[in-house]
Amino acid sequence: MLRELFPGWEIWHERGVWRAAGFMIISASTVEGLLDHLAGADPDAFETAARGFAGRDR
Repeated sequence: MLRELFPGWEIWHERGVWRAAGFMIISASTVEGLLDHLAGADPDAFETAARGFAGRDR
C-alpha cells in the first residue's frame, strides 16, 4: 500500500527494518515510523497520498 501511495519511492522490508529510497534513503523499525519519515522527507507526496487515501484526490 505504501508503494502505491508513494510511487516515487522504492519501499521494502528487510530483516525487521522498513526502508525507503527516493531522493534520500530512510529507515525505521516500524511501518508507522517509516510513514512518519516519508511525511517529513516528502511532504507534497504525503499530502497527495492522504487526499487519495481519503477518497478526495483531485
